[in-house]
Amino acid sequence: MIAIEPFTFGIVATGIFGGGLLVITALEKNGLSINEDLLVILVEVIKAGAFLKLISLVSKLFL
Repeated sequence: MIAIEPFTFGIVATGIFGGGLLVITALEKNGLSINEDLLVILVEVIKAGAFLKLISLVSKLFL
């Protein structure tokens, strides 16, 4: 398993989310219809998964 520090995880996660939003914006400007409700649900699920992964990494520091 790859060891990653929580700070590095945060930087990488922020970059991935920002890049994903840029891709979605580019697709929308090129005429692809984006369902905003599903987009919000997807972002929330990804955020929850990232938060759980971060908690998992932080919990290993105290065990």
